Amino acid sequence: MKKIFTLLSAILMALTSYAQLEITDETGNVVADGATVEFNAELLDLGGGFVILDCAPAAPYITNKGDSSANLTVTVTRTETDKLTWCGINTTCSPMTNLQEVRSVSLGAGQKTALQLHADFTTGLYASYTANVTVSLGNETKKFTVKLVYADPNGTQGSKQ
Repeated sequence: MKKIFTLLSAILMALTSYAQLEITDETGNVVADGATVEFNAELLDLGGGFVILDCAPAAPYITNKGDSSANLTVTVTRTETDKLTWCGINTTCSPMTNLQEVRSVSLGAGQKTALQLHADFTTGLYASYTANVTVSLGNETKKFTVKLVYADPNGTQGSKQ
């Protein structure tokens, strides 16, 4: 009887032990499957005549809300003209040279990682870059779009660089 109880307990634990995918924006709001997350570039005055154009968000954040580790696979697909750098998921920060790139890591229970997709804008050349992102954690998959925008202060947006 004790062996049956132990076996049933093990089966129950296996059935309730799982990974659960959650994707959030920079304010902690959950990103819905199929949603678009938009980031705007900012001109930052560093003083002394130094100004930089920054569009390097860490978000969206990918969290394993489950109680077991799982394999995380993230696929980023960009358009041909987009100039994007991908710094998240692992420690590699490099320009995307292919239209589609995939990164995988093990994500522990309760662990969070940042997507960190950055746009390589040039000051004065207004543009909008879009990337489609597919995130798979264990058996769960979600898709969303990241849009990175550098717009004219007057509200107009030029063609891509």
